[in-house]
Amino acid sequence: MTMLSLLLLMIALPLYAGGRLTYYCSTDIPWCELMKKEFEKRTGIRVSMTRASSGETLTKIRAEKSNPKGDVWWGGTGDPH
Repeated sequence: MTMLSLLLLMIALPLYAGGRLTYYCSTDIPWCELMKKEFEKRTGIRVSMTRASSGETLTKIRAEKSNPKGDVWWGGTGDPH
């Protein structure tokens, strides 16, 4: 879990533009919430999380193409990593 938190941190910090990080998550809800909690704890950056299926999230990202709202999309399962 520590490695995943650090990976998310490395990906997200350059995207962070102050205030809040927007995080789309397409894996199990407990995993999404754990990553959000750990990221906030380690960085002090507030995270706005949206949980949706991969298909729903991809549709959302495509719809936001000209005005992106999300900073990070986490998909797949969390347990085998």
